[in-house]
Amino acid sequence: VASAESKGWDAILADHTADFKKYFDRAEFRIDAAANTRAGDAMVIRYNGRRPVPSPTDPSGLMLEELYYAMGRYLLISCSRGMDTPANLQGIWNHSNTPAWQCDIHSNINVQMNYWPAEITNLSEMHMPYLNYIYSMAIEHSQWQEYARRSGQTTGWTCFTQNNIFGHSDYAENYVIANAWYTSHLWQHYIYTLDREFLKNKAMPVMLSCTRFWMERLVKDTDGTWVAPKEWSPEHGPAEEDATAHAQQIIHELFKTTMQAIEVLGDDAGVDNNFIAELKDKLENLDKGLAIETYTGTWGATSNGISAGDPLLREWKKSDYTAGENGHRHQSHLMAMYPFGEITPESEWFTPAVNSLKQRGDLSTGWSLAWRIALWARALDGEHAHTVIKNALRHATSYSQTSGGGGIYYNLLDSHAPFQIDGNFGYTAAVTEMLLQSHGGKIRLLPTLSPNWEAGSIRGIKAVGNFEIDQKWADSKLTEAVIKSGAGLECVLNYKGIAEATITDSKGNAVKPTKIDDNNVKFPTEKGGVYTVVMPEGSGVSEITDSDMQIRIINKIASVSTPGATIKAYDIAGCLLGSSENSSLDLSSLSPGTVIIKATANNKNSVKKFMLD
Repeated sequence: VASAESKGWDAILADHTADFKKYFDRAEFRIDAAANTRAGDAMVIRYNGRRPVPSPTDPSGLMLEELYYAMGRYLLISCSRGMDTPANLQGIWNHSNTPAWQCDIHSNINVQMNYWPAEITNLSEMHMPYLNYIYSMAIEHSQWQEYARRSGQTTGWTCFTQNNIFGHSDYAENYVIANAWYTSHLWQHYIYTLDREFLKNKAMPVMLSCTRFWMERLVKDTDGTWVAPKEWSPEHGPAEEDATAHAQQIIHELFKTTMQAIEVLGDDAGVDNNFIAELKDKLENLDKGLAIETYTGTWGATSNGISAGDPLLREWKKSDYTAGENGHRHQSHLMAMYPFGEITPESEWFTPAVNSLKQRGDLSTGWSLAWRIALWARALDGEHAHTVIKNALRHATSYSQTSGGGGIYYNLLDSHAPFQIDGNFGYTAAVTEMLLQSHGGKIRLLPTLSPNWEAGSIRGIKAVGNFEIDQKWADSKLTEAVIKSGAGLECVLNYKGIAEATITDSKGNAVKPTKIDDNNVKFPTEKGGVYTVVMPEGSGVSEITDSDMQIRIINKIASVSTPGATIKAYDIAGCLLGSSENSSLDLSSLSPGTVIIKATANNKNSVKKFMLD
């Protein structure tokens, strides 16, 4: 204190500001129409106004959505540096000797959500206290290894639902899968940073120990698959049941990423062929926790947008969905959709997963709403994601423990209720997912842009493979992206019509990408290289004209009689939907609505608008 006093206020403030800004200024989310002159409480009141209801593009409301995003990064920088102890349910801002849930390190969603924004919003260093805590407790201390023995295993480590900084773990000891979910964070740090030394020295020992635990613990089910015994889908349904979707999806992620880590490290992985063979067998024959059941109308013939007969992703292998609570706050059986990336829009499980998400509804605790925003981002539904954002930013008025008090307080801290910081972090991660996704081997630019954010920018966010991404958009369409390659890996980009984009390197040289299809391209990068992607300003179809080339659509096949004509299909906004160079184009995959067809041959164009039914 004496040293600080002698330094003086101005110098202390300057040092603090410089230290903070070197992290905070790495990334920034801006909505162009956002503006505000009100105090924070007045912003929240206006956002939740009823008479009159504010416009969804009200500048003050947009500013609140933008500010709340920045708040998550501010809090993570402020509470996850220094000591190797993770942010707890209140971060570091507990004010009580008897806090809700003991102000603990809660392992069935909450501490994990605290660190969802760490890698993707360019705050990798803030992840380290949590990762070092996991390594310390799993490898260097005995408590978590003793919990593995208490759970019936002779090897590995585990922890249960409630934990503290000393490694004590209790409550809900039927939730053993926490170890594998913890472990996924070490792998996540690696795939974003590609830090091989971290993978070898920190991540791999934890991953292998956890993998050995589960290889020993799994039991053979009657269908011949390997399943986790006596697990729990937090925090409802059967107290114990084999093969919950939650546990199976997490174990699949553990085994898959451990195999990938072994491939990266080779001999440095420290495993023999017998271990690899057993792991491959367990992975290949593991129940992945992906199965479908049918909504039977138990909670109404229609419920939150689904109807009797619609497919759902199963939460339990043995019990049906009615074993759980209608609209429960946890989305535990959707791990493969988010935070993992097994369920993509191309997956057979996508529609059942989206239906299960719909069925949970749009109101819940603060942290649950943040998870739902992220899930709707993965569902590529920006409008629904923004509906949940509106609910997540409700003014919370409850300060006692309740599962119906989700929202925010006037100070922009999140409410469970009461205050619980995971919702702050989850919102920031979820909005980032709306603007950038990089699971499944490609970087998806602006995948789930809210229709209310018509123009804006995001800079400095990260993608798998150590890429840093900036994006700008106008009229709800991408105009420019800048990709900074931190490792020199191949870059695979996804965006509607990106095959027509212009790509240049930092010297202005044209980069010719390999076209995968109209919406996907790839190109090699150099370590440290910077690549600018500029989308075409328009499709050239704003003027609906016709010429001697007669365009026809029969049975959803667009064609012209001119041999060798190029045909392109656009939506009404001018985004490319498909193209062909053989005088015909199959439109059967397009949704009903207006489509504009442009045919080009012999330096002549013909453009015509159609309505697909």
